[in-house]
Amino acid sequence: MHSPLLAPALMAYAHHLAAFVLMIALCIELVLYSRQPSLREARILQRADLWYGLSAMAVIALGLLRALYFEKGWAFYSQNGFFWTKLILLGAVALLSIYPTVRFLKWNARLREGLAPEISEREFRLTRMLIGAEVLLMVLVLLAAPLMSRGLWMWGIG
Repeated sequence: MHSPLLAPALMAYAHHLAAFVLMIALCIELVLYSRQPSLREARILQRADLWYGLSAMAVIALGLLRALYFEKGWAFYSQNGFFWTKLILLGAVALLSIYPTVRFLKWNARLREGLAPEISEREFRLTRMLIGAEVLLMVLVLLAAPLMSRGLWMWGIG
């Protein structure tokens, strides 16, 4: 039995799953990142950052597919202030994530040698602050989502 509601429900599920994976990976980074991570912790941080990046791409792709084909349609979303707020926040999160990702990737040479990364105090503070800011902005994205879906802050429709 095929239902016209099945595809949108599965797309919503995939989108939400990707968002949960993103938040889990980001929280792993926030909790595990330290001034002197062990070799094991450094490898976990790199894997978490990889999952974070992959899930972020999935969130964007699935969200756009939902907006264009599976939910209320582009006319609804393009006139919704919370939709644009979400996109701006996600863009800010993406920009903030560049520095931590580059830092984690620079650990590769030491990790291949079986050595834990060396992190300066400045690098630690900046990376920690950026990861914390990413978490905060993602919490705001998660607040904007239900406000958007309920049609709050609409303009230009009429």
